[in-house]
Amino acid sequence: MAKAVFYIKDKVQEVGYRAFAMERLLETNLKGGAVNTEEGNLKVLLDGGEQDIVAFVERLKREKPGLAENPVLVGPIFDEGLQIPDEIRVAHSLEMNQFGKAIVYLDRIDKKLDNGFNSLGDKLGGIDKKLDKGFESLGNKIDNLGNRLEPLLKEILHALKARA
Repeated sequence: MAKAVFYIKDKVQEVGYRAFAMERLLETNLKGGAVNTEEGNLKVLLDGGEQDIVAFVERLKREKPGLAENPVLVGPIFDEGLQIPDEIRVAHSLEMNQFGKAIVYLDRIDKKLDNGFNSLGDKLGGIDKKLDKGFESLGNKIDNLGNRLEPLLKEILHALKARA
């Protein structure tokens, strides 16, 4: 068995690279995990057959998450002294991290929706006032028309009674 580390560099954080690498890792017989570094890179630690490690790195050179642009892979560097994390613990940690990000994201959406609905309410409030004025004006015109038609209708009714 061999232990190795390799790095994925250039805009690899906030694009789903860690989850992508962990998904691919869990599809293999390798052990290990992917973690973000302070420098903004992704560090992948692996334990397994040397050929399997090389094949995994080559796969990640060909495949990348949709939001990643031009990742640069450095390594693998084989070193038996490496401490390899438990991939299940790393996967659960990643899930919790992604869950936390989702909560923040959904909270932002909720606030934007609230602001949008409040703004829409303000705009509709103005329309409501215009509609009230329009209906009031229409009602006045109908009343005015009724006042003008009433004498005419009485005259027509009187003429019809006289003919009969």
